[in-house]
Amino acid sequence: MIMLCLLGAQLGNQLFAYAYGRFLANKHATDLWVNPWRHDPANVKTRVPHRFRLPEFQVQYSYCS
Repeated sequence: MIMLCLLGAQLGNQLFAYAYGRFLANKHATDLWVNPWRHDPANVKTRVPHRFRLPEFQVQYSYCS
């Protein structure tokens, strides 16, 4: 399993991290899991102004929280 943790990344960084995570998951024939917990508006401790935008694109991953 490849776990991708997005720590307040902007869209370009989210897409780059996803592409590299997808590459590793394909190379090792395993699943890609994305943990966008820092992008949760309910998580007031992080105060990250960037939205989690990967769902706006047609990308394949499993969501973990």
